[in-house]
Amino acid sequence: MAYWLLSANILDPVSQPTSICGLTRQIAQCKSLACVHDGDFAVCDDAGVVTPSNVTERKFPCGPVYVKVQEAISCTCSLSPSRSLTVSVIDGDSGAPVEKATVKIVGASAIMGITDSNGESVLTIPSSLASPVVQVSHAGGKYLPSSKPVGPSTGSVSIYLFKVATPVQIDPAIGNVLSLSDDPLDPAAGVVTLQISANAFFTDSGNALAPGPVDLSVNFVEPDKDIGTKAPGVFQSTDESGNIVPIETMGVFTLSASDAAGNALSASGIGVSVGFGFRLFVLRNDGTWQLEPVPSTSRRRRQATPGLNTIVGEIVINPDNVTWYNIDKFPENTPCWFKTYIIDINSGNEVKDDGLTHKIHNFVAITERNGSRSVLQLSDSWYSSQVCFEARCDNENDNVLYPSIPIGFITVDVHRVIQVRATPLQLSDYQLPVQTRLNALSYTVEASDRVRLQLESSVDGPFFSNKDACKTASFTDGGNVLAFTVAMPTSNSNPFGSSTDRCVARAKVRLNYIGDRPLAIGTFNAVSVWGDGQYYIDKQLYDVDPQTPTLTFCFIYRCSETGDLTNVTILVEDSADPFVYKYTYGCHINFQAEVISSTRGGYYFNGVSDASAALEQCAAETNDQKVVAERRCPINWRRSNATTPATTRPVMF
Repeated sequence: MAYWLLSANILDPVSQPTSICGLTRQIAQCKSLACVHDGDFAVCDDAGVVTPSNVTERKFPCGPVYVKVQEAISCTCSLSPSRSLTVSVIDGDSGAPVEKATVKIVGASAIMGITDSNGESVLTIPSSLASPVVQVSHAGGKYLPSSKPVGPSTGSVSIYLFKVATPVQIDPAIGNVLSLSDDPLDPAAGVVTLQISANAFFTDSGNALAPGPVDLSVNFVEPDKDIGTKAPGVFQSTDESGNIVPIETMGVFTLSASDAAGNALSASGIGVSVGFGFRLFVLRNDGTWQLEPVPSTSRRRRQATPGLNTIVGEIVINPDNVTWYNIDKFPENTPCWFKTYIIDINSGNEVKDDGLTHKIHNFVAITERNGSRSVLQLSDSWYSSQVCFEARCDNENDNVLYPSIPIGFITVDVHRVIQVRATPLQLSDYQLPVQTRLNALSYTVEASDRVRLQLESSVDGPFFSNKDACKTASFTDGGNVLAFTVAMPTSNSNPFGSSTDRCVARAKVRLNYIGDRPLAIGTFNAVSVWGDGQYYIDKQLYDVDPQTPTLTFCFIYRCSETGDLTNVTILVEDSADPFVYKYTYGCHINFQAEVISSTRGGYYFNGVSDASAALEQCAAETNDQKVVAERRCPINWRRSNATTPATTRPVMF
């Protein structure tokens, strides 16, 4: 897999002004950038960050001594030795955390863990596994296994496990037709049917069954807005040109069977019948889906559903290896483009992409045809305000018997230190001509801050049939641009609310750097999150140990209260020293503060609004172990003695 850099000359060192003993010196350094995946830029065949590949040492007078500084001669894109990946395992039906699940990495059996009472397990991923596939199982057969691939920069992933479905009984001595639905025994209950021939089942040893019924469990993950999150894998496949592309799904399923005594059974040659151009896919080891071949003509004759449905593939049941299948097709919907405009309600300014701020879009299109439903989900993407997001709208070439306009669901998050969900404007907040257009598309805002509307493309938007027209559209000029508001963290608001208690915490970052260069940072960004607000922390100290090297942070925050804990995110990379910035790029510390009433273990309690004494006590601390959180950068390694942020909070990175 290739990784992309931000410019063709990214590996050329650049002269940077550097303060050394009060004087500004020009030091050749590598650019402070990460190697990131995807984009129309120059290719680098390695992940990680841009680092020196060849250096020279220079000395500068500093009073009675000399300071040694390393200067870059050449740069390369290098891997960090490892990173930390937090895996959260969740019950697919109840949403509760799943304890004691086994978490593994496909192809690396030595990397494994067991989830705790919060359903979490933290794995250390070596740099050689740029895009690992996480596989989760649960002993005892209560849950079906699942897996998902994660990207090279992903620090956490949620995987949903589904309990084995309540079985239905069938007679294996005769042919059976079942449906993928809530009532599998009714072939008309779903648009996808399973054609099971007589005597298709056999024992684990390959022998024929003794007379009696078979208990068949049909697990079906129905197509809805959240299927991309809950189902195994990612909805992508390889097309005829060899490109990885999104696929449109009618649902994901797997089968399991047992005899009257509860012994697991195998089966083969189960036909899958569906219409509307959909096909059968099977989950691959890399987390994508592979198109299965269509059976022979003789096999296709044995179909029980007339009309459009045909048998598109055959599946097997293997109790030793649960296989997930998918009813999909490569999307036929017409490309369209839309643009978003976001206002920060605290400042009144438009939120634009810059070095620290990104808009993240999530797009889901649901198409319904004659009782069937399919879902197309496009991956989250970062776009500037001047770039239009490519989506899929109505399909002019869809089956003429069942023309349809998909329903779209769009959410937008803004990431700056923390990730915050943006709130869509109500219809009445748009200018009147825009209201008219959005009203025609049945524009509504769901409780989850998700926009719901028909995906009908046109020359004037908001789903533009022409990309250039989308680029020139402007919200302020009354164009058909989707608008949102967001409350970004602000230093102007009160980060303590009505609380008079003040707490101080101590966190630490160890840099993956060895050398004699002095280290310095200007300030660091920190945000506290509690209640419904996000607040910048303005009282802070830091200390540098150049021998380790280690950065230690002390900061004041609103003390956690029972039922309303304070989450803190520190963004370390805001450095006055470009050299240090390179080693702290993307380095965040996240922790959820415990409820305390006294000083202990990296927490310093101050019961009055003036926390100066607690801040000084933190700064004077010499015990290396007294920290609430610790991280090594740029390696994604972290140790924390606090719980992870609650899921009701904004997403932390």
